[in-house]
Amino acid sequence: MAEAEAEECPPGLSWPTIACILSYGGDARDVAINYSLLCVSSAAALVLLLRTAPSSPRSLAAALRWQAAAFAAVTAFQLGLCMVLGCAGISIIWNATNGFMWQQLASKAVATQLSKGFVAQERPKFSFLISRDEPASAAVVVSLVLGLAADVYYAVTNPLITTIAHLCALALGAGIGVLYSRE
Repeated sequence: MAEAEAEECPPGLSWPTIACILSYGGDARDVAINYSLLCVSSAAALVLLLRTAPSSPRSLAAALRWQAAAFAAVTAFQLGLCMVLGCAGISIIWNATNGFMWQQLASKAVATQLSKGFVAQERPKFSFLISRDEPASAAVVVSLVLGLAADVYYAVTNPLITTIAHLCALALGAGIGVLYSRE
């Protein structure tokens, strides 16, 4: 969220402010990192959706509309937050996307364990993360690992508020995943 210093993007609703937010105040490194992560996380989320959505075209279209609306809402939240606080960036968007995917994979793993029944002395298996039977999981794992690496990088190089914003965005995405699962 706050990868660019707050002074670089003045609060307010104007095209120059929006351009500043989306361009990280001109910081090419942050642009490269964050837009790459946005592409990776969006592609992984689409792959996950296509592999896990109901098979009927109508259900798939409804799932795509639901997720597009959630993506638009998170994007609007990111822009609105930066317009109010004077921050810059898109990291809330890709972090929320990663939070959504983590929740979807974790709930799938729990459902799988519940359907098999728990064995008293068996350790939990996290094979849902990488599975030859689930090619979508590899794309998701790449997105989660790259996102974690970027979050650690920003935790080391930026103020604490950036890390707090990233953690909140992951929780926001997980919450959206819970709502999506109930549809």
